[in-house]
Amino acid sequence: MGKLGGLLNSHYVYRSTTKGKYTRILLRKNFRENGKVKHRTVGNLSSCTDVELKAIELALKHKQDLTVLGAIAGSTVSLQQGTSFGETWTVYQIAKQLGIGKVLGNTRDGNLVMWQVIARVLAQGSRLPTL
Repeated sequence: MGKLGGLLNSHYVYRSTTKGKYTRILLRKNFRENGKVKHRTVGNLSSCTDVELKAIELALKHKQDLTVLGAIAGSTVSLQQGTSFGETWTVYQIAKQLGIGKVLGNTRDGNLVMWQVIARVLAQGSRLPTL
């Protein structure tokens, strides 16, 4: 079983092996609900390399003070903003208002088509990058 790190409401990397064949590595969060400690899986890290897993574990260990990571790496940590979420959310809301979501349905295929439509609205051109 994986370690909880001693803190509630914290994220940790959990490793388990099933019948000695398959090792799954999960990013989990523990929290308290109705007086009991519960665990929620946030993501599957099984496809990550060992180097990536060590980086994730190091970042989780020092999440309260990320400047420590800069000292460990020998350089300063720089934060960069990723892609904007606002435009995607806006197009999604418009699609919902137009009833496109109801027409496509709530199946996996319907959701994929919805996101392809949104990607096509946001990035004109070939549809190949959205597949």
